[in-house]
This record gives sequence, C-alpha cells and structure tokens, in this order.
Amino acid sequence: MKNGKEHGLFYWSLSYHKKFVRTVWMIPIALILIIVLLNSPGFSLLFKTAAIWVLTATLVLQLVYNYFRWKQET
Repeated sequence: MKNGKEHGLFYWSLSYHKKFVRTVWMIPIALILIIVLLNSPGFSLLFKTAAIWVLTATLVLQLVYNYFRWKQET
C-alpha cells in the first residue's frame, strides 16, 4: 500500500493515513451512540458517564496515535 491507492477492508491492513481517515469518520457514529446512550432509560447515570468517557478517550487516543504515526511514515 505504498502508493496509497489501495483500499483495505480490514483495519489492520491499512496505512496509518487510512486508519486516521477511518477514525475521523467514526466521530459522527460515536456522537450518535452517545446521544442514544443518554436517551436510554435502562442505564444508570454512572454507567452512562463511564461509557461516554471510555468511548471519547478511546477515539481521541486513536486519533492522536494514528496522526503522529502517519506523520512519521511520511
């Protein structure tokens, strides 16, 4: 995938640039999940808060990691 034109179906077969782009595309999905979680009455406030923090932290860490690895690649 040196030329950047190949598309991979699996996340682990992508370059760091493609991983970064795919992670950016996950932001709207994460926001929808957060809204659904906040509006679901079956969970406690503690669970909702913890799930939102874990989801947000994972997404941000993945974005930062893939960005810096992408910049090291180029």
